[in-house]
Amino acid sequence: MFMRGLSIWLLLIGVVAAFLANGQGTGTTAAPVDQENSGANQLTFLPILYNRVDTTLSTLPFGVQVYGTAYLNQLAASNARWVRVPISWNAIEPVKTTPATYDWGSTDSRVSQLTNIHGLNVILTLENNPEWAALHGEFGRKGPIKPEELPRMAAFIQAAAARYAGYGVHHWEFYNEPDPQSNPHGTQWGDHPVEYAQMLQTVYPAVKAANPKAKVLFGGIAYDFFTDDGGVFLRDFLDNVLQAGGGPFFDVMNFHFYPAFGWGGEMGGPGLYEKTQHLREKLASHGISKPFMITEAGWHSNNHPLLPSSPEIQNRYVVAIFAQSYAADVDVTVWWMLHDASGSYEFDTGLIRHDGVGTKKQSFYVYQHMVEQMRFAHYIRRLSTVETGSPRLEAHLFDDYTRNRRLYIAWRNPITSNTAEILRIPAHTAVVYDIFGNSQIVTDSQDGVVDGHITLTINGRPIYIETAR
Repeated sequence: MFMRGLSIWLLLIGVVAAFLANGQGTGTTAAPVDQENSGANQLTFLPILYNRVDTTLSTLPFGVQVYGTAYLNQLAASNARWVRVPISWNAIEPVKTTPATYDWGSTDSRVSQLTNIHGLNVILTLENNPEWAALHGEFGRKGPIKPEELPRMAAFIQAAAARYAGYGVHHWEFYNEPDPQSNPHGTQWGDHPVEYAQMLQTVYPAVKAANPKAKVLFGGIAYDFFTDDGGVFLRDFLDNVLQAGGGPFFDVMNFHFYPAFGWGGEMGGPGLYEKTQHLREKLASHGISKPFMITEAGWHSNNHPLLPSSPEIQNRYVVAIFAQSYAADVDVTVWWMLHDASGSYEFDTGLIRHDGVGTKKQSFYVYQHMVEQMRFAHYIRRLSTVETGSPRLEAHLFDDYTRNRRLYIAWRNPITSNTAEILRIPAHTAVVYDIFGNSQIVTDSQDGVVDGHITLTINGRPIYIETAR
């Protein structure tokens, strides 16, 4: 054991010496440059070895949405640990058949490529019912199943769960945003909560029989833009599913979150924490307690006339949304999506451009650095208004045993604001990082008073504050 420990320390010393010799161990981190597309010489970064191992950390909660297998290099480089991808029942069983003759080809290829990325966990979202199974035929691909075809659905799901367990897939989500009302273009689950509960009762034992380790996710409900407010989503869908007996037949509650729908209250915060707490209380009112995931969350970088924004505003939301996910005790949050959408979709919510090259946006580097900052972090609490000195200052405290530090993430609400306020943190010295990883050292005496606190000026752009534990 002594020789093994000595070898590890010699290796660590060699790595650190090489790291410092290359000039990478000190000073301020440079602003992000897309080396992949710039034509410049690329730097090779040596791995950092940590002499502490925190075995209490679970899988990191950082996810992204993909729909195919484009830009896999960027996906791997993003530091994401989860990826959400749809699986089409119709593509695998377009004609009623048996598991022996299912067409797995395109799905196998996609799942295989994603699960080959080291450390990436896959969430498969069932979509696109075959016409023969849908209660309303070709107009029911996003809605209820014919009662007589539920056994065939169970057979399909059991075969799929068994097959993809071999690829390391252990999370199954049943339909995307199942809570809208039906429209002239098709029947939706939202009008059929009893049938949705029956569907869960059908697929849950099928998944578990095929893969006891698997988790069944409630389909990610929008739970905003309600019909009684002029929208399309049904406010009582979740209540009605639970009243119909759906509660025991999913493992993870799941919803979607976009800040535009106003959960942030009068202070104009992102609102993810508030929406999560509301839904957790709703489950509790039915006597149900479940872990939570968010399989879609995001914000756009383009200045849309209905929802003004910019790359800077998108960058801010990346950090704030994930910080609030920690605060709300959400196990996984999936950024929608890896790349900007194509076609008629008007909001550029991706971390990279959908330009055939996958040009990295500013938000890609923000996401990448955020995961690095938070990868060993345990959430402690949100600072009180007494501690921040202002109801508009939002600050979250984390403990990082591996790097022997405390970490604060702080910003001013509304997050779009450039108005600044003063935040005082108890510390004699701190390293303060911006969203790209540029750093500066701040000391107690810099504000002219030595009182055991550092003083920081904060606006809507989040910062990371590292202090000693």
